[in-house]
Amino acid sequence: KEPGLRLVKRMSVEHSLPLLHDSVEWYSPCQFKAGRFDYAYWMKDLLNRKLIDGSFSVIAISRYLEDYFVGRGLKTTRIPVIMDATAFRPVIRGSSKVKLVYAGSPAKKDYLAECVKGFLDLDERRRTLFSFDIYGVSADGLKSVMGGGDIPAEMRAHGRVSRNEVLTALAGADFSMLLRPPEERYAKAGFPTKVVEGMMSGCAMLCNVTSDLGEYLVDGENSVLVGGAGASDVTKSLDRIAAMGRERIEAIKASARETAVRCFDYRRYVDQLGGFIDEVLSLQ
Repeated sequence: KEPGLRLVKRMSVEHSLPLLHDSVEWYSPCQFKAGRFDYAYWMKDLLNRKLIDGSFSVIAISRYLEDYFVGRGLKTTRIPVIMDATAFRPVIRGSSKVKLVYAGSPAKKDYLAECVKGFLDLDERRRTLFSFDIYGVSADGLKSVMGGGDIPAEMRAHGRVSRNEVLTALAGADFSMLLRPPEERYAKAGFPTKVVEGMMSGCAMLCNVTSDLGEYLVDGENSVLVGGAGASDVTKSLDRIAAMGRERIEAIKASARETAVRCFDYRRYVDQLGGFIDEVLSLQ
């Protein structure tokens, strides 16, 4: 990356061209076996701390990254994960059973084990009120996450599937589960795409607050927020959902979709990005 950036910077000076950096993440050592000595971690750290310098203007995906680059004196604007709202088609299920979904690669970022344990710790009678479909993890992988034993009837592991299959599952689900450690830098700096995908699909989030999610999610209105990052916190939130009627759940889902269209549709940011680019060009 470093030689390439040096070339880009030189071309920028030679041709009087502005440089824009789209900043979407900043790793934490806990994501790698070698910790801070992992090459990918080291390079991302070098990129954010040194290589992205005053030659660049920055589009930051989160307030954490925005504050960091503004603090270094770089011209910065903040735009979250954005999508085309018209590409998503929510489904009204009307089922009495509450359908939970998890989709992703938990080894990298997510606390799937806490979600699974929180689900398994539900009172057995209440657990039968739910179904829990897990995408991205095989049956053997799920058993490993569970610590062994048989997978209960309410849970299904689908393994790796296409994005279209995930979106179809989200459109037919009630809540998408996501738990991340709020104190880790990667959870502060990034913005979880799966939150926007779920809400655009008319699937409400069952999650804790990381990144800038607190600016968009309102507990009991367009989401169910988990009070911590532990299994017991998940169980408490599932107990709350179990006490909700179908009408209340559908209202939360509808509000989630409305929030996504209002806050994450790309059209909302056309003028902001265009104005930012005009400002950057005016400085050349």
